[in-house]
Amino acid sequence: MPEEKYEPKPEVGKELNRRDFFLKLGLGSLSIAAAGTTVFAYQFLSPNVLFEPSPIVNAGRPDSYPMDSVTLDVNSGIYLIHAKEGFFALGAVCTHLGCLTAWKPELGIIACPIRKGLSMAKTAAEYFENLRESRVWRSIFRSGTGASTLHRSLAIQQNIFLHLFSTKVRRRMLSFSATWYLGTLTFGTFVILVVTGILLMLYYHPSVPQAYADTKDLQFVVSSGLFLRNLHRWSAHAMVLLVFAHMFKVFYRGAYRPPREFNWVIGVVLLLLTLLLSYTGYLLTWDQLAFWAITVGSNIASAVPLLGNKIHFLLLGCNLVNANALLRFYVLHCMILPLAAFFFIGIHFWRIRKDGGLYAQQSEPAAVRPQPVEKEAQ
Repeated sequence: MPEEKYEPKPEVGKELNRRDFFLKLGLGSLSIAAAGTTVFAYQFLSPNVLFEPSPIVNAGRPDSYPMDSVTLDVNSGIYLIHAKEGFFALGAVCTHLGCLTAWKPELGIIACPIRKGLSMAKTAAEYFENLRESRVWRSIFRSGTGASTLHRSLAIQQNIFLHLFSTKVRRRMLSFSATWYLGTLTFGTFVILVVTGILLMLYYHPSVPQAYADTKDLQFVVSSGLFLRNLHRWSAHAMVLLVFAHMFKVFYRGAYRPPREFNWVIGVVLLLLTLLLSYTGYLLTWDQLAFWAITVGSNIASAVPLLGNKIHFLLLGCNLVNANALLRFYVLHCMILPLAAFFFIGIHFWRIRKDGGLYAQQSEPAAVRPQPVEKEAQ
């Protein structure tokens, strides 16, 4: 059979659909905008300077200027100041109107003649420094001003809010592998729960005929009510998970050893408070699932020997889950337990700093680091 030669077919122009057209139009517009922004930024950051004076000025010999003197060099337009720390040069042209300033030795200031000998305007840093030297500021922050390590330490140690943070911290303790930020994430979920809980309280009544209706209103009527309720719920689940993960991390890394054993006890108390917060909030929806869950939990508590019935009555305020239990759980969930959690969280953060910062075994001192135990020879 004779061989057939392959002849390519002529390409037919591809039709551009609407999606590709607008995509290319958008990319082209972005490219033009980016190019224009780049040109504008380049022109703005590199202006044309018509005249720039030389940074080097020949002021003569240093011994021609006595100690603590202020001399005006009219040709260069600068003041030459000879102090104990050395020589300083200040511009003599006023930045207000461009006139030549004058040195007032009787006042100890460099003043503008147009402003009738008044001192130059203070900067924001000078105003802040004067504020820090005032009596009101010193009554609150008693350490005074200064950039030394002593002043910084005193400023932190004498302030309850700043005392939660260290003056210095090891870089190793801030790494992700050391803590996984589980404590920070737990505190973040607690803050979310507080904020969303306050917003949900605006539309909730802790009464038997109204609690369930308010829950339905938050879900279907109130604007963003479903979002706030779900955010509160999932943040509560995440906080319980993060607290357990944080406790496991601390336990397996041995961070409960001295000198951190007291803070470990505080962490256990915070774990119990977290579980109680989750448990007391379970009843507030006042539906069938919440009612029977609290019934089962209170019956388990009543099975405790000797004190079971008293614990059951103290938990519910009565013998059955009714309006008294709902009100008691509402007060516990919205007032008593959050305040206790804030109190113990403050102690927890404070003890972290007093115990030497976050636990990182590689950066612990030898007296704190657990030593390997050698086996005795058989």
